[in-house]
Amino acid sequence: MLPFIEVRPAKQEDHDDLADVFNSQSETVTEAYGEYFIAELIASQNDKNKALVAQVKDKAVGLMGLTQEVDVKLLHKCFELDSFDNLLKADYMDAIRQRRLHI
Repeated sequence: MLPFIEVRPAKQEDHDDLADVFNSQSETVTEAYGEYFIAELIASQNDKNKALVAQVKDKAVGLMGLTQEVDVKLLHKCFELDSFDNLLKADYMDAIRQRRLHI
């Protein structure tokens, strides 16, 4: 049976639990952004940037950063986005697909 997961706004106190989660996967992010990057990300929340924590019992086990400012061009360079309509409006992508058929 899977544990109950609560999702809530992140707090700076979540840093220690989350640092353990991140570092158990790879230390690359910590090396690139510093030891306290998670606390800094959480502290920098505002109207356009939010952080959510997944919590099991009293321990933070996951982090999701949300933003209104997305660099779509960078995402296109890094990921294959065709199955997500390239993150463009569906009617725009439909027009592009129709144009490709005629070419």
